[in-house]
Amino acid sequence: MAKQAARISAGRRVDRVKPKDSSPLDRATGSEVVWGQVNDLFNAARPFEKPEFIYFVSQMDGPIKIGRSKEPISRLRSMQTGNPRRLRVEYVLLGECKLEKRLHRIWEAYAIESSRSKASNVPSAPGTEWFRSEVCDLLFPVISEAVSRQLARIEEGSDVFLEDLCAVVLQAHIDHGHSIEPWREKPRILAAGG
Repeated sequence: MAKQAARISAGRRVDRVKPKDSSPLDRATGSEVVWGQVNDLFNAARPFEKPEFIYFVSQMDGPIKIGRSKEPISRLRSMQTGNPRRLRVEYVLLGECKLEKRLHRIWEAYAIESSRSKASNVPSAPGTEWFRSEVCDLLFPVISEAVSRQLARIEEGSDVFLEDLCAVVLQAHIDHGHSIEPWREKPRILAAGG
């Protein structure tokens, strides 16, 4: 029994469609993902049209990247090119750009500041999506809980809204004692006049 398809990012409602023959996970090799932590969410996302994932990629005993992609395995492979350390996808969540930015702000204290943002006189976020490895002890339990909550929300069988999936991630952070400031977009300078 297939329902009408809706784009996950457009109409905000996430309708189920006939399960696809493939998912981003189907192209992964054994060393690219932590199977027990990503398999259930990838499979739950199969019936959605064009889902977007927030991914957590770690560099063995090194920093972790919080990013967003429709194809996290392809993104991992592009990051792996030229990197001598093995990268792997630790977790994935369903989410959008605002959630990714929110996670960057929540974990900002652990961000690795890029040389570009250090050189800038404009106050901004750390300028990177990479975070120091010590964040993992705090981050991974929260993300594991968020994955469980997203799976539970998807399995309820009723309409699934992207906002709900993002809200359960933020609620998991609150429940684990990580304060979340009210969401506000930072103003962007598009051009400076003379």
